[in-house]
Amino acid sequence: MFEFYFPHYIINEPNSIIENLLISLVATFIAFLGAFYISSITVRKQKTIELEKQRLLYKNRLTYFSNLITNSLEIVEKQLVNYEKLAAEIKEEPTEIHLLKMNASTDLSRLQRMDSEGIFSSYNEIIKESENKLKDYKNIYNTIDFIYLRVKQAIDSNEKYIGFLHRDQMYIKDKIDGLSDELIKVIKAIESHGCSFKDTVEYNFTTAWQSKYYELVEKQETIGGIETELMLPYAELLQSEHSQKNYFPILYDFTSKSLVRYTHLRRNTNQFAIELENIRSEMKESVEILNEINEKIKLAIVNYPNKQE
Repeated sequence: MFEFYFPHYIINEPNSIIENLLISLVATFIAFLGAFYISSITVRKQKTIELEKQRLLYKNRLTYFSNLITNSLEIVEKQLVNYEKLAAEIKEEPTEIHLLKMNASTDLSRLQRMDSEGIFSSYNEIIKESENKLKDYKNIYNTIDFIYLRVKQAIDSNEKYIGFLHRDQMYIKDKIDGLSDELIKVIKAIESHGCSFKDTVEYNFTTAWQSKYYELVEKQETIGGIETELMLPYAELLQSEHSQKNYFPILYDFTSKSLVRYTHLRRNTNQFAIELENIRSEMKESVEILNEINEKIKLAIVNYPNKQE
């Protein structure tokens, strides 16, 4: 059936299309704004999270660095005490080998191996600006390097001390053993002349000191004890009462060489003991500087918030 369109339908139809279009545009725009707003909030939250992570990383890294400094200084202090004890032991018995007690720790070497760029970023972020900020940072590594090298030098010196002392001990032992062999030769030469010669001063002298030597060896006397109980009194008597005897030159040669090495040994060990005693005073200023800077770092870490204020 044929349909008629009234005029008002024809007139109003375009308005309806425009209204729908406007509504669609407005809805789309609102949806866009909503999405943009949500996206912006998400991005801001993500940035905040990343910033907080970065700040926490700075804080944790500098905290670890500060703890290493604290631990290292504690170990250094214990090691300084060990050096002083070793110096006292050496002075009490300079002819004997004394071993250095070591406090096992790798914290000091870890400080040197840490990523200096990362530490500087954390330090620069957390430590407040001041005229000493950069100077303190430089002093941290300068003092760490000095302390590390000085401790290492002391350990190296201790190894050399043991090596030199052992060498001197072996030299002395060799000369005293050689002296014993020569005394035996003299004794046998006297005995070869008959029993009547066993009452002579020469025979009594040589057999007495040879017996003393065997006695000290049997009881495993220290090399310092051998010097005190045998070599010094024997050398004095040899020079004062037997310098004109035909056996004097060879016996004196072994005796004098061993006593000269004893003197050399004592001089070296005494110098090493003095070096150990001086280490604390040498390191005192560096340790104090590092302690002072570390206290500043600890305070700054405590006052540094995880979130941006």
